[in-house]
Amino acid sequence: MNASIPVNDSGKRQEAWVQSVMTFMYRIIQAGVVMIFIYSLRYIVVHHDYGWGAILDNLLNVLSTFSFGTLIAGASFLIGGFFAFLFAIPKVLQGGTSESKSDEFSYLHNDNLVQISDWLTKIIVGVGLTQLNDIPDALTRLGTFMKPAFGGDNIAPIAGITVVLYFLSTGFLWSYLWSRLHLIQLFKWVDDGLRASYEKAKQTISRQEEVMESLVKVSGLDQNVGSKSNNPDNADPEKGKWGGKSASNDRVVTAKVHQTAWNANYYEILFEVFSTNAVAKPLTGEVVFHLHPSFPNPVMPVPVVNGMAKLRLVAWGAFTVGVETDNGANQLELDLATLPDAPQRFKEL
Repeated sequence: MNASIPVNDSGKRQEAWVQSVMTFMYRIIQAGVVMIFIYSLRYIVVHHDYGWGAILDNLLNVLSTFSFGTLIAGASFLIGGFFAFLFAIPKVLQGGTSESKSDEFSYLHNDNLVQISDWLTKIIVGVGLTQLNDIPDALTRLGTFMKPAFGGDNIAPIAGITVVLYFLSTGFLWSYLWSRLHLIQLFKWVDDGLRASYEKAKQTISRQEEVMESLVKVSGLDQNVGSKSNNPDNADPEKGKWGGKSASNDRVVTAKVHQTAWNANYYEILFEVFSTNAVAKPLTGEVVFHLHPSFPNPVMPVPVVNGMAKLRLVAWGAFTVGVETDNGANQLELDLATLPDAPQRFKEL
């Protein structure tokens, strides 16, 4: 298991020390398993007639003793590790409250486990201090209970008690050290990652707000623009002035309309003008858009970039846009109310 967190150059010495401590603990665990195996070899019985039956009996004796020993060792290790975790789980320093309305980053851990660990730690310590006199009798009963698993002779209870105490203490020490050396780093690593993700999302939202503000400014929404209903005397003045075709002479104007996420009454429009024959007749120069007169800048020249001119606006409803390409040589016209994919409410305004 490698639970280390990448560190900078200043922390390499500390990381090396931590790794050396954990390596030492692994060696202790391995030594315990080896000792169990060596103990299981004492149950090899030498027969005068040493045939396959005797070999099989010896093998089964060794494997059964070793298997039971390792299972008991593993259980003891996990129990010790669990109690060590209760003692070593780090406290959480909360820098704010869930009711805080501040824009500053605030991440609150669920501290239920911390509280439970405090309660259990106090209970374990209290019960342990009151039952110290009963510990020897309890160990004796435990050794008698495990006697068959370790060979059934007089030394078997001692071996069982030794394995339990060895791996119980090893599991406790290993878990305690791991929790103190690595768990806090893991918590901090996760918190730092959440903080970085939060800041990145905050910057993204800020950039999107800036883009939207520029769209609102260009579209003049504060002047109630972009809707035929705003000019009842001449509801759609550009309609019919530019030939009535959205495609002509290898030039095409298209538009995509969708409702804005920040206000259901507004719609974002993306105009695109491009050539249908980019090899023979590429679109270059500028494209001039003639918008509804309620826009603050109803005539907007847009440079062609990579064979396409794009204009993004925000409006209340549909209107007709006129387009001039190739220095006025070609004219296009697009009525947004005729777009099949546009929202129905947008087309009716």
